[in-house]
Amino acid sequence: MQIHTQKTVLTSPSSATGVSTLLTVFASVFLTLCAQASLLIYEGFDGYTAGADIKSNSAVSSTTVGLTGKYNSSSVQVTVKDAGLTFSNLLVSGGSLTHSSTTGTTIGVKLSGTTAYSGTLYSSYLVNFTSNVGNTPSSIVCIASSSDASTTSRSLASAADNGGSYSTIGVGYSGVGANATNGSLTLSSGTYMILARYTHVGETLSESTPGVATLWVLSADQFDHFKSTNFADIDSATTGLTATSVTGKVIETKTSGKSDLFTGNGTYLQAILNGNSAARAIDEIRFGTSFADVTPITGNIPEPATTTLIVTSLTLLAAIASRRFIRMR
Repeated sequence: MQIHTQKTVLTSPSSATGVSTLLTVFASVFLTLCAQASLLIYEGFDGYTAGADIKSNSAVSSTTVGLTGKYNSSSVQVTVKDAGLTFSNLLVSGGSLTHSSTTGTTIGVKLSGTTAYSGTLYSSYLVNFTSNVGNTPSSIVCIASSSDASTTSRSLASAADNGGSYSTIGVGYSGVGANATNGSLTLSSGTYMILARYTHVGETLSESTPGVATLWVLSADQFDHFKSTNFADIDSATTGLTATSVTGKVIETKTSGKSDLFTGNGTYLQAILNGNSAARAIDEIRFGTSFADVTPITGNIPEPATTTLIVTSLTLLAAIASRRFIRMR
């Protein structure tokens, strides 16, 4: 007589519990990654040809987020440096952009089709001054309707300067550039973070739903303080040089119209570098949906560009764990 035996799948309670626990952990990590991967635009000027004009590169670097195509600029060279700016423990990459010509220039690159957002938007970038630069904003980062200087349609603009009594910082919700300025601020040489927040982006503005653009200038010590509080007290901070104050602050409020440039296709990330003989560098441009998105620090969740790799690794680990705890008999 031939006896047939049938293989059965045996899953011990402890194994099932182990698998369930591991998958729960993996799911939690995945959701955390998704929640924190809300960085819409990132440009760290890494991956370009060092020493060359940025527009000589055939395309944006693979390290960017939310950008596509190549940079356009005027005939004035804007040089990519191999070394990037550093700022406390802010997460940075190699490379920065420098400009020291007496002739100003505007550079721009197209936003990808997926880069669209409405609500409260945040931005940040680093700027370094090596000497006084005069009485006009030496760097403006904004969203524009074209990549060159001819446009008068710009929004979400933040500007920094340093120098004498006519120095300005500025912020602009929509318009030609940085509309609201503070003409009494004097910045010494060094590196600063230009941090900004824009409310009701992409919405129709009114007295009850105003678009408010707020800009803060932070030193490294000030950044450390506000980062430790998740920026909970930055709105109430006074201007000054102490760690718990802000170096500079300016606000613009709009109660009509609509800031509709942050829509992806057809809009551009633009940087305006005004002409002056003093050297300045900009770096680490970010737009995101929270303060956390635009102020990542070393040791935190990586930039979205690396999220796919991490999620893939977690999936493989989950599969390995399942095979380890569930045996076929």
